[in-house]
Amino acid sequence: MLAFGAFNAINLDGGGSTDLVEDNGHGGATIVNRPSGGAERFDANQLGIRALLLPPFIH
Repeated sequence: MLAFGAFNAINLDGGGSTDLVEDNGHGGATIVNRPSGGAERFDANQLGIRALLLPPFIH
């Protein structure tokens, strides 16, 4: 992560209960990865990160 310029990082196990989701714009979520078991597993834990859009880069 240092090579990518990260100051802080977190490593999650990435097993079959790990889903990467994004807002679908209609009040729900869309899974954007392929869970190793082939389908989403329903677990009671989550880590949510909300990223705001950055303004356009101006030279």
